[in-house]
Formats: sequence, C-alpha cells, structure tokens
Amino acid sequence: MHNDQQFLLEPSNHGADYALLDLSGEGRYTMPVTYRPVISTGHVALNEYIHFMHFGLTSDDVSVFEANMAKLIDQREQYPASA
Repeated sequence: MHNDQQFLLEPSNHGADYALLDLSGEGRYTMPVTYRPVISTGHVALNEYIHFMHFGLTSDDVSVFEANMAKLIDQREQYPASA
C-alpha cells in the first residue's frame, strides 16, 4: 500500500546521511531513533519542503516543550509564512 506521508529525505550537506520521515506514524522501520508525531497541521504534498529538527530534551523538558510547541502551532495564523 502506498503512503504519501512517507518521505526519503536527501541531505543538503555533502557527506550527511539520508533520512526516512514517516508523518503517518504507520511505518515499520528498524532504526536507532524512534519517534511519534505529536502535532500535525495538515497534509504535506510531494512538492513541498519539510524542515526537520532534532531536540535533545531531558525528560523534565518534554512536557514544557510540547506545551509551548502546541501553543505556537495553535497561533500559527498570526505568523503567516512569507511568499
């Protein structure tokens, strides 16, 4: 079955690693890093860009970080992307 929310990401820096991104949360991959989508704001089309970031958080920081990101996402209409 084809899932259009799974992407192979090519590195923009020479020598960096490729990455698999599964926005659906349904992928079955074996890798050293696991994650779950916490907040989703819509569908990503194949011609759109994805900015992926990694944050090293302590277990104490996670709930604060998620709450602040949820607030930022909820207020995203106040900060439209420039064309």
